[in-house]
Amino acid sequence: MPDLLKAYLEHLPEGASRTYEGTARMFCKWLTNRKAACSVIDEWVECRARGDLVTEDLRLRFNKLVHKAIEDWMQHRLLVPYKPGSVKHSFGVLRSMFVVNGLGWPFRRGEGPQIGERDEYKPSLEMWMEPLIRASAKLQPRHRAFLALSSIYGLRRGEIQEIGLHSFDWESGLVYVKTEKHGRERYHLIPEEIMPHLKAYEWPRVSASGVSVVFQALKAAAGISHEFGKRASYHGIRHAIDAVFVDAGWSEFNINKYMRWKDSSQSMPRRYASRTVLGLDSTRVEVGIADADLDRRAFELLPWLPVWKEVNV
Repeated sequence: MPDLLKAYLEHLPEGASRTYEGTARMFCKWLTNRKAACSVIDEWVECRARGDLVTEDLRLRFNKLVHKAIEDWMQHRLLVPYKPGSVKHSFGVLRSMFVVNGLGWPFRRGEGPQIGERDEYKPSLEMWMEPLIRASAKLQPRHRAFLALSSIYGLRRGEIQEIGLHSFDWESGLVYVKTEKHGRERYHLIPEEIMPHLKAYEWPRVSASGVSVVFQALKAAAGISHEFGKRASYHGIRHAIDAVFVDAGWSEFNINKYMRWKDSSQSMPRRYASRTVLGLDSTRVEVGIADADLDRRAFELLPWLPVWKEVNV
């Protein structure tokens, strides 16, 4: 079978989230045991290499066998269990990998994994932010560091995973967030309330599951253990921050910008107003004026930010 993984990894942009590579690797390993699917993929590749058109017979066999292999893998991930949102993300990774390799895609629009309203719902942790922050005092520096970033910027699990010492410019008081889901990557100002907690952690590489384990410990320490708590995640903090901004009457544009959501309608003047400036020495980085102003306004609105000053490092 052709090395689907190699072509896909070469296609990924520099700095892409490790979840893309991990998902692709797991599927390729799974696929090696599906001999019939591997064989029909080989046929497709050989046909295209000769410059021949894919026959209808080959297309039908490819769609049937590869469709079944991918469908089985999706079911396997649901049983592991992975959350429906993660399975849907995996489906998108596979589609990209097949397209990059010049292969057909055996699914029609709407046939992929669907996320039901119950699965999509993430409880907001707005009322639990102070208990979580105070509970972090009982735990280790990594618990406080991860929660500090999440509680101020609404970082997703994968975004926390990508944070390292290289993400910080301590002198300028900035942290660089490499966002997931093709949103806007940007520098954020670091409020003084959380700076000691970020500096107290050494920021080694950590797995996605490791980031989740940290949140499970935070929930347990804060007493979030009932049925509501089972569904609580870092995304619940993201919901809480969004709720604060909505209640404050912020525009959708400003919320999108602060939360780093994708906004294809952003005008060029607004994009340039939010630029990141690299210093002449190529090391110092300053946040754009519009971003800095937005961050300061956000810090004034988050009611749990002052609580961090009461938590010892």
